[in-house]
Amino acid sequence: MIFPLYPYELDNPSRGIKNQAYLSPEFLDHLKYAIDTAQELGFKIDLVMGTGWPYGGPMVPQKLSPRELKMISTPVSAAAGTNAAVKLPSMGPDDDLVAVLLAPQDASRAAGAPSADLSARVANHEVSFTVPPGNWEIMTFIQIPTQQRHKVVYAAAGAGGNAIDHLSKEAVTMYLNEVSSKLAGVTRPGQIRAMYSASFEVYGNSWTPGFLDEFRQRRGYDLKPHLPALFRDEDERTLHLRHDYWETVSELAVDNFMRPVGDWSRAHGFAFQCESYGEPPMTLGSFAPVDYPMGEDYSWLEYSRVHWAASAAHFYGRKEVSVEAYTHLRMARYSESLQDLKLASDLHFLSGANRIVAHGYQYSPPVAGVPGWGYYAGVMLTENQPWWRYFPLLSQYVHRAGYILAQGVPVADIAIYLPEGDLYAEFPPGNLNLAKEVLFRLDRKLTMKDYGWGLERHLSHQGVLMKTLVTNGYAIDGVDHSILKSLGTIGTGRMTIGDSSFSIMVVPGIRGLPLADMERTAEFCRKGGTVITTLRLPEIAYGFKDHEKSAARFKVLSEELYGGFDQRESLQDKAVGRGRSIFVNDEMTQLVKALGELPQDAVMEQGDPDIGFVHRRVERQDFYFLANITREAKRRTVRFRAGNRRPRVWDPMTGQIRDVAGYSFRGDSTLVPLDFEPYGSVIVEFGSSTAAPSGPPPAPAQAVEVARVNGPWKFQRIARVRPRPAKWCNLPPG
Repeated sequence: MIFPLYPYELDNPSRGIKNQAYLSPEFLDHLKYAIDTAQELGFKIDLVMGTGWPYGGPMVPQKLSPRELKMISTPVSAAAGTNAAVKLPSMGPDDDLVAVLLAPQDASRAAGAPSADLSARVANHEVSFTVPPGNWEIMTFIQIPTQQRHKVVYAAAGAGGNAIDHLSKEAVTMYLNEVSSKLAGVTRPGQIRAMYSASFEVYGNSWTPGFLDEFRQRRGYDLKPHLPALFRDEDERTLHLRHDYWETVSELAVDNFMRPVGDWSRAHGFAFQCESYGEPPMTLGSFAPVDYPMGEDYSWLEYSRVHWAASAAHFYGRKEVSVEAYTHLRMARYSESLQDLKLASDLHFLSGANRIVAHGYQYSPPVAGVPGWGYYAGVMLTENQPWWRYFPLLSQYVHRAGYILAQGVPVADIAIYLPEGDLYAEFPPGNLNLAKEVLFRLDRKLTMKDYGWGLERHLSHQGVLMKTLVTNGYAIDGVDHSILKSLGTIGTGRMTIGDSSFSIMVVPGIRGLPLADMERTAEFCRKGGTVITTLRLPEIAYGFKDHEKSAARFKVLSEELYGGFDQRESLQDKAVGRGRSIFVNDEMTQLVKALGELPQDAVMEQGDPDIGFVHRRVERQDFYFLANITREAKRRTVRFRAGNRRPRVWDPMTGQIRDVAGYSFRGDSTLVPLDFEPYGSVIVEFGSSTAAPSGPPPAPAQAVEVARVNGPWKFQRIARVRPRPAKWCNLPPG
């Protein structure tokens, strides 16, 4: 991937350093040379469709830059029945007035007194009106430029300027014409695999010109008289209105950024690769226009942004799940080891990725010396690293493991219904990073202030729900409203969405959900699926329009799924049609009991929460990738839900494939003894052979005694050793 970024050093003619202005003829000529040369060397090339982030630049006027909605309250002190003139708050040169409402305060609001729209009475920056009985305030709603990340950060030379409004199709079209088309102009057909868009960091981008019209068309009612409820608590109305507001923001981000960029890319001969999460808040459905979903994070026991991208990839039939790997792996520069990179790669794999985009290699000319220039956030993957000569060994490992993990289809038994509805309902206008807030909500303890980077820190991030499911032998995907409303079929006992198929849906301690999702949940249960609801029973059908009618239908469905349940009891279940509805009041012990009838897919007989797995199915083959994320060598017997079939071990480190001695059958499972090196990983393959076990397992390898050698030291260069890579992709199936 080619990613032009900020100058690492100022122009210095004495050292031959001259920065090239972004999109200048000189820059484009050098970019063309880099693309041509990479193609000659056999590289697949992705190109960032801009520089820095969020996308923007000097060509973006204020009217096409990101917006948010601000509310300023002014108390009305005049007596009832008098004519009042209230001066409006001062506004900046780039602010625009959205509405001026006379809104009830305190007891008047509680009594349900409506707001009055005074926007038409504004003149000379004040509003005149007759004061009605009660306590009132003037609420002025202003569309303002966002306060954070309004300008492109880390931009290449000459590319600074306003970010684009990601909710505005006009802004996005302008950017594609002014920037992306110039990049496309230096490529030939087939040279660029995909145009790439990084995670969305347009902080606060939650309003756009024409928002009220868009809202009316999409939600079926006028938001303007209800604007006060977005900023203050007006009982359940606020929950419904905020939910509808954020759903509209998310839809605009998809319709006005994601779809146009995806369509533009494919029209120009490129695929579209994207990390679709951040701000504005993106749903799983935002990946629909994306050819190559991409994530980041290495918290494998959280519902991280890699799980987010992987779930979407599974639903939309995308075989490749990329990951922006190694971001801030260690905060001290140059301190990462190859062992750290191997561990981080495995954490990415365990989270659902299968293509590592190493983050990254920074060009550094000889005149920059050692250690040379370096990007602030990624690993220093340069020839100045002392382990650089051995990096190909890690690269070969990553390629072998990633190849297997991209084959066939994922195998996951459980769909977690993501709590985005609750988050929409709770957050006032401004900032909502949906993917991260989902992670925090499912974690139950972690918050934004506790979140941070670093390998050890991410290893310590372990969400209660995710840890219970994953370490007890189950694979998961997350689903949300954007998926359920448009994808999937429900058959006998299973819900199938794209490449994924589930027999269990977990509804994790949510307060509410859209009525359409409750309908699908009940249908799934009636047709033989299992619905496990944790911590609390949902009680609200989100959506302001016809909410009383929706609430009545929701009550009927709730009685069908949960009638007779007592939330004080630890575990309760009932038959619903051909399926079962279960309630548990925790997400650990009782949840494991509720899952008791579903055989675990891959589980350590001795129990081990530090070995994870991923399961892929390819016609007559099942592949399990397993990784030990500790520095402790382990021997474990793993029970695989693979029927009675002969296992083989594929070693992704060496490419060797070997038979396993000492495996055994138990019921419909196969038990396989496996040795894990510290931070070691294996791939276990089950083909079509049902050969009976032969012979006991070999004795565990003797532990290697480590001898300390005191100095002085003498270093001597030795020849590089590279094992001949095995061509797994050339092997016949089975």
